[in-house]
Amino acid sequence: MDLTRCSTVLFDAGDTLIELHPSLKTVLVEFCTDELKTTDPEQRADEFIVASEMWEGIQRSKEAKGAPKMASPDLFKNKYLTGLKTVLPDTRGEELHPLYEELRNRFKGMEWVAPPDATPVLESLKKNGYTLGVVSNFSPNLPDILEKEGLLDYFACIVVSSIVRMWKPDPKIMTAAAEELSVPAEECVYIGDNPFDVQCSKDAGMRAVWLNRYYPGLPGEISHEPDGIIRELGELKRMVSSG
Repeated sequence: MDLTRCSTVLFDAGDTLIELHPSLKTVLVEFCTDELKTTDPEQRADEFIVASEMWEGIQRSKEAKGAPKMASPDLFKNKYLTGLKTVLPDTRGEELHPLYEELRNRFKGMEWVAPPDATPVLESLKKNGYTLGVVSNFSPNLPDILEKEGLLDYFACIVVSSIVRMWKPDPKIMTAAAEELSVPAEECVYIGDNPFDVQCSKDAGMRAVWLNRYYPGLPGEISHEPDGIIRELGELKRMVSSG
């Protein structure tokens, strides 16, 4: 994909512009090794991430179509119980709950940080004249995190789901960002790590670049193909110069 055909680059936040430290995968590999005693903990961690993200995307899709909105604590719990059930398919539901509580304990102390390639990518995009924005399913403190990591000033708009009360994959959240920037959707490209980011941005009439670290391929629940696929955020610099 040639980014020079676009004027505006919109980013997901979590696991795209910022990452948890220690990483979710690191915590899951340790949990699968120490607590669950699984074989091939690296693969089990990937399966956990894929299953939990897909469950959240499907749930948010249902909500966008009118289903009752699930409270954040319940959504978080069901998301990670789905991951655990995928890793431990023969374990009864009630036996997963203490494992979920133990996993929650391991999440304590994790914090959001910018990966090393975030600033160079944003610098390159700004240097080449792109307008930048963020559209993310995140808590209201996202601007504070971006400021702490030295990223906030790069963005002309930041649309946060918990503030605007719209959640991806509802394409209206993407449309809101384009309208705030006064730019046509077709001039925007969205960069996100979740397959439903592809669905959401394409439904809004934008291009999509999928930052795919864990998925063996595009899930069948996604009806659009991405315009580009990258494995690391730094690969965007190549797209900028490809034109």
